[in-house]
Amino acid sequence: MKQLILSILVFTLSSLLFACASNSKSELDEKYSFPELKQVNRIFSNRIDGWGAIDKQSLFVSTSPSTSYLIILRRPNNDIRFAHNLAFETRGSSLEAKFDSLKFFNPTDSIEPIPAFIEKIYEVKGREQKKQIRAKILGTSKNTQTQDL
Repeated sequence: MKQLILSILVFTLSSLLFACASNSKSELDEKYSFPELKQVNRIFSNRIDGWGAIDKQSLFVSTSPSTSYLIILRRPNNDIRFAHNLAFETRGSSLEAKFDSLKFFNPTDSIEPIPAFIEKIYEVKGREQKKQIRAKILGTSKNTQTQDL
């Protein structure tokens, strides 16, 4: 009898835990949706020559003076705000959405950073698009001066 009660209790608790995990927010906020931009599956990591964080879940990486990419992370990452270096965890020479991740290194931390998986990559053309994207993500007006890479 005790074994039956214990089995029912374990089943109930595991069902509750599974339900809580299933109800987590699986879709990104609307502020990270950019239907007007060209979404790409991958970018070549050897062409990246600079980066800059927008918030805890997004950043720009530049590949040329006129072309950048907006990377949206799967989850917010607190390391991005204080990072001095960026490392890629890839399976090849490109960063691929849904498969690859980034690590943000802070020189004062002695622990290994947690990988931040890439959810989406958008191609960005020019400074004006970058300003508009930054304004949408941060919730500021488009006329506000912003930093560029």
